[in-house]
Amino acid sequence: MFRYRPDIEAENGFFVKYSLFVMIMIILVVVYVWQNVEVLKMKIAYADAVEKQKRIIVSNDYLVYEIEKLKRIDLVEAIAVENGLTEVQYDDVVVIRKESSE
Repeated sequence: MFRYRPDIEAENGFFVKYSLFVMIMIILVVVYVWQNVEVLKMKIAYADAVEKQKRIIVSNDYLVYEIEKLKRIDLVEAIAVENGLTEVQYDDVVVIRKESSE
């Protein structure tokens, strides 16, 4: 009923050997693609960080400009007049003198 066939055994060894080779190649391809995807994600994150850094530098430069602009007293006085403020007069100042308890 069952008999030994050496040719089938040789075919099974051939199949196992090459199927193992194919599986290893598939694993290598998957690892290679995954690694490239990770590198691409890192490049995109880096590009986003560089753009954000550029925006922050421009914003910082604008804020430094505004600070320097507001250090000029004539500009501060002009802004105060625009907002309805006036210069302090002698009558506007109230001096409170505290008598010493001695």
